[in-house]
Amino acid sequence: MRENAVYKADVSVTAGDVFRIEVVSGVVKYSKNGTVFYTSAKTPTYPLYADAIMGSLNATITNAVIQGSPSPNVIWTNLVNVTATGNSLQKTAGCNDCSDAGAWSQQSIAASNGYLEFTFTETDKIRVGALTATRSTSNSALLDFAIHFNGAGYAEVRENDAYKIDIAVVSGNVFRIAVEAGVVKYYKNGAVFYTSTKAPSFPLYADAIMSGLNATITNAVMLP
Repeated sequence: MRENAVYKADVSVTAGDVFRIEVVSGVVKYSKNGTVFYTSAKTPTYPLYADAIMGSLNATITNAVIQGSPSPNVIWTNLVNVTATGNSLQKTAGCNDCSDAGAWSQQSIAASNGYLEFTFTETDKIRVGALTATRSTSNSALLDFAIHFNGAGYAEVRENDAYKIDIAVVSGNVFRIAVEAGVVKYYKNGAVFYTSTKAPSFPLYADAIMSGLNATITNAVMLP
């Protein structure tokens, strides 16, 4: 670690190691494979940009991602009877109240921390938003960590379709399914309302199954 070329610390590396430089509550921390190994005493100045200087010929920096605010938009793929507009998804074909539409994310959560967050809009449309290792656009029993919106004003936590808890919802509620130190938690408007006892398998993908025609999952973001 060097800050303005001033040496701070070092750590051994092997091919495949994943490094992160992150700002947490204004403090810069350096981590290797998810473990912090140096905390900076230097106060950051904003905005901050990713930057690379390459010395050796054929040297690489691979799979670079940068997380700021807002979080990275979900890139929906494998679209079935749905239309993606940016990071939002809407059922535009198929039959009403049939589990025949959906999509899943291109990106995934590969380790023990990350989340999927999205906004709930229609209260009368059935759909499912999930984080899952096994993806599906029609079978909710395959989804590991899911929020089922039942079309009657409630959101149900279901894991592989097993009911866990429900909570009242209104249009505009923001939901998050988060993995925190390997534990999955469900949030509504920033407050935890259920903590899972099921251990996640990685990688985890965002997944949506849409039943109600014109149902939406909007502003979906994902932090890997």
